[in-house]
Amino acid sequence: MPWPWLLVAGITLLAVAGTVLAVSTHSEENRIKQFHYEFTMPDGWEQIGSNTQFRETDLRPTGATGTAAKIIVQEDELDYDATADRNRAVSQLRGQYNKMRAQNNPPAFNGFNDHAIFADRAVISYNERGTQGTLDWYVVLQGKYEVSVGCQHGGSEAERVKAACDRVVRSLTIH
Repeated sequence: MPWPWLLVAGITLLAVAGTVLAVSTHSEENRIKQFHYEFTMPDGWEQIGSNTQFRETDLRPTGATGTAAKIIVQEDELDYDATADRNRAVSQLRGQYNKMRAQNNPPAFNGFNDHAIFADRAVISYNERGTQGTLDWYVVLQGKYEVSVGCQHGGSEAERVKAACDRVVRSLTIH
């Protein structure tokens, strides 16, 4: 009789559909949607705050205290289309970088690269030496928005932060 096979096929189909629904619901729950950007929360990390004045979202390893590990996502709205006029956006960002660099001796900002690749996407990158560690910045330009992802680490945390930062930058979408 063919009906037992139909029953097994039906149960299998329901199990697969349930798994797909659980995975897509889980993925949606891990999406952080703020301002004009969204990204996937790295596994083992949590949102610890946001700042509407700077259009900022702050993340840290789940339950971590007393660590320099942190990811900061910030949005700046431009008065022009950075996708269409990338040279203008890069020039303005380089000007801000040079101004910040000149404020400290030795400079706290280093390594400006307007043709960097990180997380398989074109970014502008530089790093900042801070009191709690190093911040590696990755800037994504799209439309009227400049979204900067700052990945702060101190010494032994560098690889963990870099992996989490890769996840944020790779999954970043700008609306």
